[in-house]
Amino acid sequence: MKRITSCLCLLLFVLGLSAQQISIKGKIIKYSGTDSLTLEIYTQQVPIEKKIPVSKKGDFFYNYSAQSTHFVNLYLTKNDVVTLVASPGETISFAGEFRQLGATYSVTGSEQAKAMQQTSQKVLAKQKEAMRVQKAYEKTMDSLSIQMKRELVSAINANPSNYCNLILCRSLSIEEYSDVYQSLDSALMATYPNDAMVLEFHADVMRQLLLRVGTKINEISLPNQKLETINLSSLRGKVVLIDYWASWCRPCRMEIPNFKRMYNEFHDKGFDIYSISVDNDVNAWIKALSQEQMPWANVRDINKEYSNMFNVNAIPFTILIDAEGKIVAKGLRGQELSEKIAEVLKNTNNK
Repeated sequence: MKRITSCLCLLLFVLGLSAQQISIKGKIIKYSGTDSLTLEIYTQQVPIEKKIPVSKKGDFFYNYSAQSTHFVNLYLTKNDVVTLVASPGETISFAGEFRQLGATYSVTGSEQAKAMQQTSQKVLAKQKEAMRVQKAYEKTMDSLSIQMKRELVSAINANPSNYCNLILCRSLSIEEYSDVYQSLDSALMATYPNDAMVLEFHADVMRQLLLRVGTKINEISLPNQKLETINLSSLRGKVVLIDYWASWCRPCRMEIPNFKRMYNEFHDKGFDIYSISVDNDVNAWIKALSQEQMPWANVRDINKEYSNMFNVNAIPFTILIDAEGKIVAKGLRGQELSEKIAEVLKNTNNK
């Protein structure tokens, strides 16, 4: 028994010797906040988090025990974190400017922490320089892109019936240059009324113009699972999400819980959903409806009439229309869609 007690005492003594004090003291220059300083001490797999008070003059101090060299994160806010290296027995002195600790701090009392500071600040300086260069590059590219588009528009408008415009216009967005596309389409159809490429271009322009933001969708009439015709116009006066989907489309099915959340959140405020399935297999569609239990209008585009009209060639695809039936957004999903619905409802209810 005495031998066991002696061994335990010896073990505790050895452990006590291996754990030594570490002191971290410092000053936050130009400190004008009320936030505590956070220390994340990585002496174990899950870091120990400590909140350290900072005096009105910006001074702070913390003392703790550790058995080995480790990392310490130090920060007032998560977007300005300083990482130190600390070893048993060290007293580390820190100084850095309020709101920009990472870029301005200096440290003494630890050679490894000093090396970390010098290298990280050099890297940070290069990152800032790279961001500056990138912004200048992007600004130059934006300017050149604008000039390029002006040249294209000028060339197309100068001779809209020129056949080569079929290629030149591809660098212009129909959303942004719808007037150019309409002028070009009219000129080409008048000059080459029987040309296959011109006819294809005409059909594509007509489809895309139907989906322009601001265009009004007059009507969609499709049958539900009971073969009852459900008209989109029956929802006029509400902000409506038109959702193209299919039972076999996994991303479509994954989006349904998000739609349910939006429906529950916004339905009483004037929001609804009109889901259009492009399923060829009616039984697969009906089975999916039973599984998903979507409490809004569900119809199927049996002959792909509206899918072709709106040029829907990939799903999931969404069209958001306002209370007047005008398109306000398309192709949105997730949080971006939720925020847009809230924005349109707010504008609608404030009228």
